[in-house]
Amino acid sequence: MTPTPRRIGLHLKPSRSEAEAITQLYTVLTTGAHANEARFSDPDDDWTPIWLVYVADGHGTLITGDAHKHDLAQYVGAFARRVGAVAIGHLHSSWMVWQSEMTPARAAEVEKLIRWGGTPIQALPERQEVLLVQLHSAMAWEQHLARIERFDGAPPKLHPFERMGGSSDEGLTVTGAMVDPLREALTRLG
Repeated sequence: MTPTPRRIGLHLKPSRSEAEAITQLYTVLTTGAHANEARFSDPDDDWTPIWLVYVADGHGTLITGDAHKHDLAQYVGAFARRVGAVAIGHLHSSWMVWQSEMTPARAAEVEKLIRWGGTPIQALPERQEVLLVQLHSAMAWEQHLARIERFDGAPPKLHPFERMGGSSDEGLTVTGAMVDPLREALTRLG
């Protein structure tokens, strides 16, 4: 049996456009991430994956749960459709590698390991932990990240968020089991 996701209602400012909605979700999620960081006391503390579903009138719903992330994305998409959401934000920690920070030979080796060797990124010594914020509206998306620094005997430190990309960047697109149910559920605004 799949655990029931938890929902918490929020009162946010109404938005007149998708850009306003995305900006507001970014502010809520990144401010919340830093507030959680301030409460951490253990080196292994981590950010709980959450979704924030937003309706243009200012109603927001935080959703989290213990189900598989793909099941939660389906749940969030169905919930967003039901309430007439115009934007959804998602926050979760992940592993990344920056091939631009490697020698060309190592970058090519890492590319082979990941693409054709089935090596998970977390198995690579160059991996870096990050906190990702994905923001979606019916017509646009953005992704931001903040590197996470871990210490022995101290809680993790979150670096400043940086924009990774979005629908306004030529040649970039985003799709998949964590994105499609969300984007398909959203109502166009403005």
